Amino acid sequence: MANNEDIDFGGITEALNDKLDRDGRNVDTTSGADIVVEWQAPTAENNYTWYRLYKSGWIEQGSPNNTMNKTITFPKEMADTNYTIIGPGFVIANYGRSAVITKTTTGFTTDSSANNSGTDYWEVKGFAAQS
Repeated sequence: MANNEDIDFGGITEALNDKLDRDGRNVDTTSGADIVVEWQAPTAENNYTWYRLYKSGWIEQGSPNNTMNKTITFPKEMADTNYTIIGPGFVIANYGRSAVITKTTTGFTTDSSANNSGTDYWEVKGFAAQS
């Protein structure tokens, strides 16, 4: 091992500070950066739902669960129904595949009776309700 005068402690400190910045702990949000301030990983206890809530109020949430003929309840409430639903089988009108029948701030319902297909996952993106 090198002697102490060969170790660049300033470089180590700089690297650690850079890591903290990338993790969002010390991000300068005045420059317009948006960071995740709350999150949930999918587990059996939360019905395999997940979300990422950003400082701006933007939220991305979803689940890998099949949504054929189901009522979906979000882990976090949305601000309004102007959110986007993503999934490999979704259509907003009943033209085949899984149709979204109703959208609320707390979830949505699907009906795949048109061709008996569902989706392997769902995801919504939009703004979260103020807490």
